[in-house]
Amino acid sequence: MARYLDTGSGGPQHYLGHWLDENVTLTLRGFRCQFGYFRYRAIAPFADTLRARAQAGDPVHLVLGSNGGSLIAEDVQCALRIIDGEAARLTIVAFSGAEFHPKVVHITRVDGSVAALVGSSNLTENGLGTNVEASVVLDSREGDAPGTFGEIAGAIDRWHGLSADGVFHVETDADVQGLVDAGIINLPQPLKPPMSRPRAHGRRRTALGRRVRAWTAHGRFARPALPAVIAPPPARIAPVAAPAHVPTVAVPAGAGTVIAAQWCKELRSSDAQQVRPGTNPTGKLRLTESRFPIDHRTWFRNGLFGPATWVSEIVHGQGYEVATITFETKVRGRSWGPRVLTVDHAPHRVAGQGNVPTVLSWGRDLGRELQRVNHVGSWVVITRDVNGRFALTIQRSHPAWAP
Repeated sequence: MARYLDTGSGGPQHYLGHWLDENVTLTLRGFRCQFGYFRYRAIAPFADTLRARAQAGDPVHLVLGSNGGSLIAEDVQCALRIIDGEAARLTIVAFSGAEFHPKVVHITRVDGSVAALVGSSNLTENGLGTNVEASVVLDSREGDAPGTFGEIAGAIDRWHGLSADGVFHVETDADVQGLVDAGIINLPQPLKPPMSRPRAHGRRRTALGRRVRAWTAHGRFARPALPAVIAPPPARIAPVAAPAHVPTVAVPAGAGTVIAAQWCKELRSSDAQQVRPGTNPTGKLRLTESRFPIDHRTWFRNGLFGPATWVSEIVHGQGYEVATITFETKVRGRSWGPRVLTVDHAPHRVAGQGNVPTVLSWGRDLGRELQRVNHVGSWVVITRDVNGRFALTIQRSHPAWAP
């Protein structure tokens, strides 16, 4: 009979992580899932088992949502390295007018029995063992109707056979890069609004904390490490072997690695160092929201440039953080090679200088170029790839992926 799980009233055994820990084992012979939100770190503890089943020819079918571009490219790449088999599939679903929001897992065991979990948990670290979530578990060993399992598996498998708007079949890293370029995945996400009742929120965290600690004390699910067998994405992407019945998509010559974060801005006169006579150019690029759904007060420091090395400084009694970053630079189609530029972040600017706390210094060479040639109306594009390499491009056209 169906069992009801509720982490608000039950113990750690009610978490999705606990259910996966019990069922994604050596007795597994098939795994299907569809989730609206996904982070690879949640599934990393089970990656070896799933990859082994895929390589053995068993079905490993993943359907993942990218609602508002929320799916991270690096997470997709890592998931792609799991589905290494002819019966394995990875499909991304992203709709413009609706969310892809199911949370379903279906498994088949070596003895022929099947089980499924349908609930509210996303396949994320918080969904695995922190949030208050509810689920219903079905298991043929416990007498649940066989027909229901077929309906669940069929609903998941259906996505892999669809050719429709919003459905994307991923077989190679080139496919991942294409989704990034099209703005389907990897878009900056808005920050969640702050809690309006912090004291009540604090009590809730305390109440849940005992259960979470009891769960994570014996598990790997609070911060699962990336398995060593999954190599980080290479500096130059090599195509991943596709299923035998699907044509292999080759990576175009000169293609780079997958972009982890990107931003752009149309250059106005002050950014482009084109100022009125008698006015000195600032030598700076102000890092603004530029119509992206981000909080510019924190996203550049913690998101786009988060992996850089930051050094704290005190200037005229005010605190600054400064990062010296090497950018592979291109201006209107011409490569300038690597250029070392500085980015500084100063929270006190929020009140004092137009609410823009983070700025990039153009440096001597780019500063001179901007003063010599009028680039007003051009676009500056800054990217960081999954290997932590930065690029800066000044181009005439509006990027296709930008808002």
